[in-house]
Amino acid sequence: MADNRGMMEGIGGPVRMDQYSLNGIDPALDACCQRELESNRKYNALTSTLQRHDRIATAEERRRHARNLVKTSNFEGCRCCYDPNSDGGGDYRALIEYKQLKRQDEDQVQAQDEDAYGMSLREKAPTSVPDRPTESETDSDDDSDFDYLLDDDDLPGASANKQWEEARKAELEYQIWSNQVAMQHGFGVHRQHHPARVLKVAGIKGPKEVSSANARQPPPAVVLHLLDADALSSASLDYYLENTLAPANMGTMFLRAPGRGALQWNADSPRMKGTLIGQLEPDRDLPCLIAIRDGVVVNVCPNLREFSHSRDGEGEIESHAVERWLNQTGVLIARAPPVETLCYVRPEEDALNSYLGANTNISSKKAASEKAEIDYYCCGLEGCQKTFYHEHVGVETSEQSGLVVKEETVLETEN
Repeated sequence: MADNRGMMEGIGGPVRMDQYSLNGIDPALDACCQRELESNRKYNALTSTLQRHDRIATAEERRRHARNLVKTSNFEGCRCCYDPNSDGGGDYRALIEYKQLKRQDEDQVQAQDEDAYGMSLREKAPTSVPDRPTESETDSDDDSDFDYLLDDDDLPGASANKQWEEARKAELEYQIWSNQVAMQHGFGVHRQHHPARVLKVAGIKGPKEVSSANARQPPPAVVLHLLDADALSSASLDYYLENTLAPANMGTMFLRAPGRGALQWNADSPRMKGTLIGQLEPDRDLPCLIAIRDGVVVNVCPNLREFSHSRDGEGEIESHAVERWLNQTGVLIARAPPVETLCYVRPEEDALNSYLGANTNISSKKAASEKAEIDYYCCGLEGCQKTFYHEHVGVETSEQSGLVVKEETVLETEN
Protein backbone atom coordinates (compact mmCIF):
# COMPACT_ATOMS: atom_id res chain seq x y z
CA MET A 1 0.00 0.00 0.00
CA ALA A 2 1.36 3.42 -0.94
CA ASP A 3 2.52 5.70 1.87
CA ASN A 4 0.53 8.92 1.60
CA ARG A 5 1.79 10.59 4.75
CA GLY A 6 2.47 14.28 4.28
CA MET A 7 0.11 14.37 1.30
CA MET A 8 -3.32 15.87 0.68
CA GLU A 9 -6.18 14.39 -1.29
CA GLY A 10 -6.48 15.93 -4.76
CA ILE A 11 -8.27 15.34 -8.02
CA GLY A 12 -6.84 12.22 -9.62
CA GLY A 13 -4.79 11.20 -6.60
CA PRO A 14 -2.97 12.53 -3.55
CA VAL A 15 -1.08 15.82 -3.82
CA ARG A 16 2.28 16.10 -2.09
CA MET A 17 2.45 18.98 0.35
CA ASP A 18 5.41 21.36 0.28
CA GLN A 19 8.01 20.83 2.98
CA TYR A 20 8.78 23.60 5.42
CA SER A 21 12.05 24.26 7.24
CA LEU A 22 12.44 25.19 10.89
CA ASN A 23 16.02 26.36 10.45
CA GLY A 24 17.00 29.91 11.30
CA ILE A 25 14.64 30.30 14.28
CA ASP A 26 16.41 32.07 17.11
CA PRO A 27 16.54 29.68 20.11
CA ALA A 28 16.60 32.69 22.45
CA LEU A 29 13.02 33.57 21.52
CA ASP A 30 10.17 32.78 23.86
CA ALA A 31 8.31 29.52 23.34
CA CYS A 32 5.19 31.34 22.16
CA CYS A 33 7.18 33.25 19.52
CA GLN A 34 8.85 30.05 18.31
CA ARG A 35 5.47 28.31 18.02
CA GLU A 36 4.13 31.31 16.07
CA LEU A 37 7.03 31.14 13.60
CA GLU A 38 6.54 27.37 13.18
CA SER A 39 2.80 27.78 12.57
CA ASN A 40 3.46 30.57 10.05
CA ARG A 41 5.85 28.38 8.09
CA LYS A 42 3.39 25.48 8.12
CA TYR A 43 0.66 27.81 6.88
CA ASN A 44 2.94 29.15 4.12
CA ALA A 45 3.72 25.58 3.01
CA LEU A 46 0.00 24.74 2.86
CA THR A 47 -0.79 27.97 0.99
CA SER A 48 1.98 27.42 -1.56
CA THR A 49 0.73 23.88 -2.17
CA LEU A 50 -2.80 25.09 -2.83
CA GLN A 51 -1.59 27.92 -5.07
CA ARG A 52 0.58 25.60 -7.11
CA HIS A 53 -2.49 23.60 -8.14
CA ASP A 54 -4.61 26.71 -8.77
CA ARG A 55 -4.60 27.73 -12.45
CA ILE A 56 -5.62 31.32 -11.77
CA ALA A 57 -2.95 31.73 -9.10
CA THR A 58 -0.34 30.23 -11.43
CA ALA A 59 -1.26 32.61 -14.24
CA GLU A 60 -1.14 35.57 -11.85
CA GLU A 61 2.25 34.42 -10.55
CA ARG A 62 3.64 34.24 -14.08
CA ARG A 63 2.34 37.72 -14.89
CA ARG A 64 3.85 39.07 -11.70
CA HIS A 65 7.29 37.61 -12.34
CA ALA A 66 7.32 38.83 -15.94
CA ARG A 67 6.46 42.39 -14.86
CA ASN A 68 9.21 42.55 -12.19
CA LEU A 69 12.07 41.58 -14.51
CA VAL A 70 14.91 44.05 -15.05
CA LYS A 71 17.82 43.90 -17.50
CA THR A 72 21.40 44.29 -16.36
CA SER A 73 24.45 44.53 -18.59
CA ASN A 74 24.78 40.73 -18.91
CA PHE A 75 21.53 39.03 -17.89
CA GLU A 76 17.88 39.46 -16.94
CA GLY A 77 16.66 39.04 -13.37
CA CYS A 78 14.04 40.07 -10.84
CA ARG A 79 14.28 43.55 -9.35
CA CYS A 80 14.02 42.12 -5.83
CA CYS A 81 17.49 40.59 -6.26
CA TYR A 82 19.31 42.72 -8.83
CA ASP A 83 20.01 46.40 -9.28
CA PRO A 84 20.28 47.12 -13.02
CA ASN A 85 22.51 50.13 -12.34
CA SER A 86 25.19 48.33 -10.30
CA ASP A 87 24.90 44.52 -10.54
CA GLY A 88 25.84 42.25 -13.42
CA GLY A 89 29.45 43.21 -14.00
CA GLY A 90 31.29 41.38 -16.75
CA ASP A 91 34.21 38.98 -16.48
CA TYR A 92 37.43 40.30 -14.99
CA ARG A 93 40.82 40.07 -16.68
CA ALA A 94 42.04 36.81 -15.13
CA LEU A 95 38.73 35.05 -15.87
CA ILE A 96 38.73 36.24 -19.50
CA GLU A 97 42.24 34.88 -20.05
CA TYR A 98 41.38 31.61 -18.29
CA LYS A 99 38.27 31.10 -20.46
CA GLN A 100 40.34 31.67 -23.59
CA LEU A 101 42.84 29.01 -22.49
CA LYS A 102 40.05 26.56 -21.71
CA ARG A 103 38.45 27.23 -25.09
CA GLN A 104 41.73 26.50 -26.86
CA ASP A 105 42.17 23.27 -24.90
CA GLU A 106 38.63 22.16 -25.77
CA ASP A 107 39.23 22.88 -29.47
CA GLN A 108 42.41 20.80 -29.42
CA VAL A 109 40.68 17.90 -27.68
CA GLN A 110 37.79 18.05 -30.15
CA ALA A 111 40.18 18.04 -33.11
CA GLN A 112 42.02 15.03 -31.69
CA ASP A 113 38.75 13.17 -31.12
CA GLU A 114 37.63 13.87 -34.69
CA ASP A 115 40.95 12.60 -36.06
CA ALA A 116 40.73 9.45 -33.95
CA TYR A 117 37.12 8.87 -35.03
CA GLY A 118 38.05 9.29 -38.69
CA MET A 119 40.91 6.80 -38.36
CA SER A 120 38.61 4.26 -36.70
CA LEU A 121 36.10 4.61 -39.54
CA ARG A 122 38.80 4.09 -42.13
CA GLU A 123 40.03 0.98 -40.34
CA LYS A 124 36.52 -0.48 -40.13
CA ALA A 125 35.64 0.32 -43.75
CA PRO A 126 35.14 -2.85 -45.89
CA THR A 127 37.72 -3.58 -48.56
CA SER A 128 35.13 -4.73 -51.12
CA VAL A 129 31.63 -3.48 -51.92
CA PRO A 130 28.91 -6.15 -51.31
CA ASP A 131 26.61 -7.18 -54.14
CA ARG A 132 23.29 -5.37 -54.46
CA PRO A 133 20.25 -7.46 -53.42
CA THR A 134 17.99 -8.79 -56.15
CA GLU A 135 14.33 -7.87 -56.60
CA SER A 136 13.20 -11.16 -55.08
CA GLU A 137 15.20 -10.46 -51.94
CA THR A 138 13.88 -6.93 -51.56
CA ASP A 139 10.26 -7.92 -52.27
CA SER A 140 8.25 -7.80 -49.06
CA ASP A 141 4.75 -7.07 -47.84
CA ASP A 142 3.44 -3.58 -48.28
CA ASP A 143 3.91 -1.52 -45.07
CA SER A 144 0.60 0.21 -45.64
CA ASP A 145 -1.18 -2.97 -44.54
CA PHE A 146 0.06 -2.38 -40.98
CA ASP A 147 -0.60 1.36 -40.73
CA TYR A 148 -3.66 0.73 -38.59
CA LEU A 149 -1.33 -0.28 -35.76
CA LEU A 150 0.01 3.29 -35.65
CA ASP A 151 -3.43 4.81 -35.21
CA ASP A 152 -3.80 5.52 -31.49
CA ASP A 153 -7.47 6.47 -31.67
CA ASP A 154 -8.62 2.87 -32.13
CA LEU A 155 -6.45 1.43 -29.35
CA PRO A 156 -8.03 0.66 -25.96
CA GLY A 157 -7.27 3.31 -23.34
CA ALA A 158 -6.17 5.90 -25.92
CA SER A 159 -8.12 8.74 -24.29
CA ALA A 160 -6.63 7.97 -20.88
CA ASN A 161 -3.13 7.93 -22.35
CA LYS A 162 -3.79 11.25 -24.06
CA GLN A 163 -4.93 12.82 -20.80
CA TRP A 164 -1.86 11.45 -19.06
CA GLU A 165 0.39 12.88 -21.79
CA GLU A 166 -1.25 16.30 -21.51
CA ALA A 167 -0.89 16.28 -17.74
CA ARG A 168 2.75 15.23 -18.02
CA LYS A 169 3.38 17.94 -20.61
CA ALA A 170 1.86 20.58 -18.34
CA GLU A 171 3.98 19.31 -15.45
CA LEU A 172 7.18 19.54 -17.49
CA GLU A 173 6.28 23.03 -18.72
CA TYR A 174 5.69 24.15 -15.13
CA GLN A 175 9.00 22.63 -14.04
CA ILE A 176 10.86 24.42 -16.84
CA TRP A 177 9.18 27.70 -15.95
CA SER A 178 9.91 27.30 -12.23
CA ASN A 179 13.59 26.62 -12.96
CA GLN A 180 13.69 29.71 -15.18
CA VAL A 181 12.17 31.82 -12.40
CA ALA A 182 14.70 30.38 -9.93
CA MET A 183 17.55 31.35 -12.25
CA GLN A 184 16.11 34.87 -12.56
CA HIS A 185 16.36 35.09 -8.76
CA GLY A 186 19.99 33.92 -8.64
CA PHE A 187 19.56 30.18 -8.01
CA GLY A 188 21.49 27.73 -10.18
CA VAL A 189 23.58 30.50 -11.78
CA HIS A 190 26.80 32.27 -10.85
CA ARG A 191 26.25 36.05 -10.83
CA GLN A 192 28.38 39.05 -9.93
CA HIS A 193 26.99 41.71 -7.59
CA HIS A 194 28.10 45.12 -6.44
CA PRO A 195 30.42 44.93 -3.39
CA ALA A 196 28.07 47.11 -1.34
CA ARG A 197 25.06 44.83 -1.95
CA VAL A 198 26.51 41.34 -2.06
CA LEU A 199 26.17 40.59 1.68
CA LYS A 200 22.55 41.76 1.65
CA VAL A 201 21.75 39.59 -1.38
CA ALA A 202 23.42 36.63 0.34
CA GLY A 203 20.94 37.03 3.20
CA ILE A 204 23.48 37.56 5.98
CA LYS A 205 21.58 39.05 8.89
CA GLY A 206 22.62 41.25 11.75
CA PRO A 207 21.69 40.41 15.35
CA LYS A 208 18.56 42.61 15.32
CA GLU A 209 17.32 41.28 11.99
CA VAL A 210 17.68 37.63 13.06
CA SER A 211 15.37 38.05 16.05
CA SER A 212 12.68 39.85 14.05
CA ALA A 213 9.64 37.73 13.24
CA ASN A 214 8.83 39.80 10.13
CA ALA A 215 12.36 39.73 8.74
CA ARG A 216 12.92 38.77 5.14
CA GLN A 217 13.75 35.08 4.88
CA PRO A 218 17.32 34.51 3.63
CA PRO A 219 18.16 32.09 0.80
CA PRO A 220 18.49 28.48 1.99
CA ALA A 221 22.07 28.09 0.70
CA VAL A 222 24.58 30.57 -0.72
CA VAL A 223 28.12 30.14 -2.07
CA LEU A 224 29.89 33.51 -1.99
CA HIS A 225 33.25 34.10 -3.69
CA LEU A 226 35.17 37.22 -2.69
CA LEU A 227 37.47 37.30 -5.69
CA ASP A 228 40.85 38.73 -6.54
CA ALA A 229 40.76 40.02 -10.12
CA ASP A 230 44.44 39.17 -10.71
CA ALA A 231 44.51 35.68 -9.17
CA LEU A 232 44.47 32.53 -11.29
CA SER A 233 42.82 30.65 -8.42
CA SER A 234 39.83 33.03 -8.50
CA ALA A 235 39.47 32.63 -12.26
CA SER A 236 39.59 28.82 -12.12
CA LEU A 237 37.13 28.75 -9.20
CA ASP A 238 34.62 31.02 -10.97
CA TYR A 239 34.93 28.95 -14.15
CA TYR A 240 34.18 25.75 -12.22
CA LEU A 241 31.27 27.27 -10.29
CA GLU A 242 29.74 28.82 -13.39
CA ASN A 243 29.96 25.81 -15.70
CA THR A 244 29.71 22.79 -13.40
CA LEU A 245 28.38 23.33 -9.88
CA ALA A 246 25.79 26.05 -10.47
CA PRO A 247 23.76 24.24 -13.19
CA ALA A 248 23.74 21.05 -11.09
CA ASN A 249 22.52 22.74 -7.87
CA MET A 250 19.35 24.72 -8.61
CA GLY A 251 18.64 25.24 -4.91
CA THR A 252 21.88 27.12 -4.21
CA MET A 253 22.61 30.77 -4.93
CA PHE A 254 26.12 31.36 -6.32
CA LEU A 255 27.49 34.89 -5.93
CA ARG A 256 30.76 36.67 -6.53
CA ALA A 257 32.03 40.18 -5.87
CA PRO A 258 35.39 41.98 -5.67
CA GLY A 259 36.71 40.92 -2.28
CA ARG A 260 38.55 44.05 -1.22
CA GLY A 261 35.63 46.29 -2.16
CA ALA A 262 33.10 44.06 -0.36
CA LEU A 263 35.10 44.07 2.89
CA GLN A 264 35.67 47.82 2.77
CA TRP A 265 32.10 48.74 1.82
CA ASN A 266 30.65 46.60 4.64
CA ALA A 267 33.31 47.26 7.29
CA ASP A 268 30.80 48.99 9.59
CA SER A 269 27.82 46.83 8.63
CA PRO A 270 26.16 44.71 11.34
CA ARG A 271 26.25 41.81 8.87
CA MET A 272 30.01 41.47 9.44
CA LYS A 273 30.15 41.96 13.19
CA GLY A 274 30.23 38.70 15.09
CA THR A 275 30.56 36.54 11.94
CA LEU A 276 33.45 34.76 10.27
CA ILE A 277 33.47 37.38 7.51
CA GLY A 278 34.33 40.07 10.04
CA GLN A 279 37.61 38.26 10.78
CA LEU A 280 38.84 38.41 7.17
CA GLU A 281 41.69 40.75 6.23
CA PRO A 282 41.86 42.11 2.65
CA ASP A 283 45.65 41.85 2.41
CA ARG A 284 45.85 38.36 3.88
CA ASP A 285 42.72 36.30 3.18
CA LEU A 286 41.69 37.16 -0.40
CA PRO A 287 40.48 35.44 -2.52
CA CYS A 288 38.05 33.68 -0.20
CA LEU A 289 35.13 31.25 -0.53
CA ILE A 290 32.27 31.56 1.96
CA ALA A 291 29.48 29.05 2.67
CA ILE A 292 26.21 30.51 4.00
CA ARG A 293 23.23 28.51 5.23
CA ASP A 294 19.93 30.24 6.08
CA GLY A 295 21.69 33.58 6.53
CA VAL A 296 24.40 32.18 8.80
CA VAL A 297 28.05 31.93 7.72
CA VAL A 298 28.94 28.30 8.41
CA ASN A 299 32.46 28.15 6.96
CA VAL A 300 35.09 30.20 5.14
CA CYS A 301 38.15 29.22 3.11
CA PRO A 302 40.64 32.12 3.24
CA ASN A 303 43.00 32.46 0.28
CA LEU A 304 41.49 29.23 -1.18
CA ARG A 305 44.23 27.25 0.58
CA GLU A 306 42.18 24.06 0.88
CA PHE A 307 41.63 23.89 -2.88
CA SER A 308 45.23 24.21 -4.08
CA HIS A 309 48.42 22.18 -3.76
CA SER A 310 50.45 25.25 -2.76
CA ARG A 311 50.25 26.74 0.71
CA ASP A 312 49.68 30.28 -0.54
CA GLY A 313 46.68 29.18 -2.63
CA GLU A 314 48.13 30.27 -5.97
CA GLY A 315 47.54 28.33 -9.17
CA GLU A 316 44.46 26.48 -10.37
CA ILE A 317 42.07 25.01 -7.84
CA GLU A 318 41.20 21.32 -7.52
CA SER A 319 37.57 20.92 -8.52
CA HIS A 320 36.95 17.78 -6.46
CA ALA A 321 38.29 19.55 -3.36
CA VAL A 322 35.85 22.44 -3.88
CA GLU A 323 32.88 20.10 -4.28
CA ARG A 324 33.86 18.05 -1.22
CA TRP A 325 34.25 21.19 0.91
CA LEU A 326 30.86 22.54 -0.16
CA ASN A 327 29.18 19.18 0.43
CA GLN A 328 30.59 19.07 3.95
CA THR A 329 29.16 22.50 4.68
CA GLY A 330 25.74 21.45 3.34
CA VAL A 331 25.21 24.28 0.86
CA LEU A 332 24.76 22.21 -2.31
CA ILE A 333 21.02 21.73 -2.91
CA ALA A 334 19.92 20.10 -6.17
CA ARG A 335 16.23 21.05 -6.13
CA ALA A 336 15.11 24.64 -6.72
CA PRO A 337 13.02 26.36 -4.02
CA PRO A 338 9.25 26.70 -4.54
CA VAL A 339 8.30 29.53 -6.86
CA GLU A 340 6.09 31.11 -4.21
CA THR A 341 9.08 31.70 -1.90
CA LEU A 342 11.43 33.26 -4.45
CA CYS A 343 10.22 36.81 -5.08
CA TYR A 344 10.46 39.34 -2.24
CA VAL A 345 8.35 42.00 -3.96
CA ARG A 346 5.31 42.31 -1.70
CA PRO A 347 1.89 41.92 -3.33
CA GLU A 348 0.76 45.36 -2.12
CA GLU A 349 3.91 46.93 -3.60
CA ASP A 350 3.31 45.11 -6.86
CA ALA A 351 -0.32 46.28 -6.92
CA LEU A 352 0.76 49.87 -6.19
CA ASN A 353 3.29 49.82 -9.04
CA SER A 354 0.65 48.43 -11.40
CA TYR A 355 -1.81 51.14 -10.35
CA LEU A 356 0.74 53.93 -10.74
CA GLY A 357 1.86 52.55 -14.10
CA ALA A 358 -1.72 52.34 -15.33
CA ASN A 359 -2.45 55.91 -14.22
CA THR A 360 0.74 57.14 -15.85
CA ASN A 361 -0.21 55.53 -19.13
CA ILE A 362 -3.75 56.93 -18.95
CA SER A 363 -2.55 60.45 -18.13
CA SER A 364 0.07 60.39 -20.89
CA LYS A 365 -2.49 59.21 -23.44
CA LYS A 366 -4.97 61.84 -22.26
CA ALA A 367 -2.36 64.60 -22.48
CA ALA A 368 -1.37 63.47 -25.96
CA SER A 369 -4.99 63.47 -27.13
CA GLU A 370 -5.64 66.90 -25.61
CA LYS A 371 -2.52 68.27 -27.23
CA ALA A 372 -3.61 66.94 -30.59
CA GLU A 373 -7.09 68.51 -30.25
CA ILE A 374 -5.88 72.07 -29.41
CA ASP A 375 -6.54 74.54 -32.24
CA TYR A 376 -3.80 77.18 -32.17
CA TYR A 377 -4.31 80.62 -33.79
CA CYS A 378 -2.27 81.04 -36.97
CA CYS A 379 -0.35 84.25 -36.43
CA GLY A 380 2.48 83.44 -38.83
CA LEU A 381 5.14 83.08 -36.10
CA GLU A 382 6.63 79.60 -35.88
CA GLY A 383 6.39 78.00 -32.44
CA CYS A 384 3.66 80.28 -31.09
CA GLN A 385 1.00 78.30 -29.16
CA LYS A 386 -1.58 81.00 -28.40
CA THR A 387 -5.14 79.99 -29.14
CA PHE A 388 -6.67 83.53 -29.36
CA TYR A 389 -6.35 86.33 -31.89
CA HIS A 390 -3.16 88.37 -31.35
CA GLU A 391 -0.38 90.26 -33.15
CA HIS A 392 3.36 90.33 -32.49
CA VAL A 393 4.86 93.82 -32.30
CA GLY A 394 8.09 94.29 -34.22
CA VAL A 395 7.88 90.92 -35.95
CA GLU A 396 6.87 90.88 -39.59
CA THR A 397 5.24 87.64 -40.69
CA SER A 398 3.07 86.46 -43.54
CA GLU A 399 -0.04 87.33 -41.50
CA GLN A 400 0.99 90.70 -39.97
CA SER A 401 3.34 93.64 -40.49
CA GLY A 402 4.50 93.95 -36.88
CA LEU A 403 3.71 97.68 -36.63
CA VAL A 404 1.81 99.15 -33.69
CA VAL A 405 0.13 101.73 -35.96
CA LYS A 406 -0.73 100.47 -39.38
CA GLU A 407 0.26 102.39 -42.51
CA GLU A 408 -3.36 102.59 -43.60
CA THR A 409 -4.30 104.39 -40.39
CA VAL A 410 -1.55 107.00 -40.85
CA LEU A 411 -2.51 107.70 -44.46
CA GLU A 412 -6.19 108.12 -43.54
CA THR A 413 -5.39 110.72 -40.86
CA GLU A 414 -3.20 112.74 -43.22
CA ASN A 415 -5.91 112.94 -45.82
